[in-house]
Amino acid sequence: MFLARAGYLNLWLGPGARVTTDHKAGCFVVESRAFPEITFRADVLLRARVPKASPDEDRSRLTRRLIERGLIRPYRNDGADIGGIEVDPSLRIVTAAGRVLPNAWALGTVCEGATFYTYIVPRPHVNSTALVDAWRSVDALFREARETKDSRPHRISDDAFLPMMTETGACLTEQMSPRC
Repeated sequence: MFLARAGYLNLWLGPGARVTTDHKAGCFVVESRAFPEITFRADVLLRARVPKASPDEDRSRLTRRLIERGLIRPYRNDGADIGGIEVDPSLRIVTAAGRVLPNAWALGTVCEGATFYTYIVPRPHVNSTALVDAWRSVDALFREARETKDSRPHRISDDAFLPMMTETGACLTEQMSPRC
C-alpha cells in the first residue's frame, strides 16, 4: 500500500484496462474502461496478477471428467465467470444441477472465486481462514461418517463417481477402502 500512496503503484484502474504506448514520451499509457476519467502513465509496466483457476480451461483428466459428469460446475457471480468451482458456504461441492453434495468438499485454488483466501499463507498460532476452513471440512466429514456409521457405505455422488476417481488416481470415499 505504501507504493500506491507514494504514487508508484496504481490499483484503481478497474477491470479491462487498456494499455498503449506513447512512443514520443517513451512510456506506457493505461486507460481505465471502468473509469474513463482515469489515465495512468508509467515507465515500467508489470503484469502482476494470479491467473484464475478455471475448470473450463483445466486440462487435468479429473477435472474434465467431473465436469462431463456434472459433478462440479464453474463458479459464476451474477453470470460473470470468476474462476474456480462452485461450493456452498461450508465448502461442499455444488453440482451442475445445483445440488450440494453432502459429503464432498473443495478447498484451495480449485474453489478460488467462490472463496477468497487461498493467497494467504497460513502461519503458526494464527486462525488463518485456510486452516479454519480445512478444520471445519474435516470435522464435518468425520461427523457425517459417525452419523452414517451403521448404514451402508455410500459413494460421494453416484455409481460413476468413485470408479472415475480411482481411475484418475484419486480416491474419495467416506470409509477406508482397499482401493485407496
